[in-house]
Amino acid sequence: VLQGTRSDAISRNATYEVQYDLDEHRYRVVTPFRAATEQYVGGLAATNEERQALPWHKLPDTVRFRSIAVGTDSFEKAMVIVRFDALGSASGHVIVLDQPADQNTYTIEVQGLLGLINYHAGLFERVAPREDDFQ
Repeated sequence: VLQGTRSDAISRNATYEVQYDLDEHRYRVVTPFRAATEQYVGGLAATNEERQALPWHKLPDTVRFRSIAVGTDSFEKAMVIVRFDALGSASGHVIVLDQPADQNTYTIEVQGLLGLINYHAGLFERVAPREDDFQ
């Protein structure tokens, strides 16, 4: 879903959102397009309220959101919204998923500037570069 959303944002030259509902363990994509109604045939939405939200996808019963970090803020509850823009960049964020029955943890890392998506078994934390890394 993340790679597809990034690809759609680039190919359609528009900003897409992914909304994570941490309380209900579900997520959905919000497109930049207006939902078709009797008044509108579609096109780009003029306001956020007009944007077409796709259906929610619930995580499998065996998987739970542990947390999502966006920048320096970390969330374990609530709604978290991230964006993918037309140039391929994204709201940098890290999703931590737990599989309690098997005691597994997985980390999905979305790099902000490049929009690249990395998958890691276990709890992963990217170490900030040091000055001597560039010498």
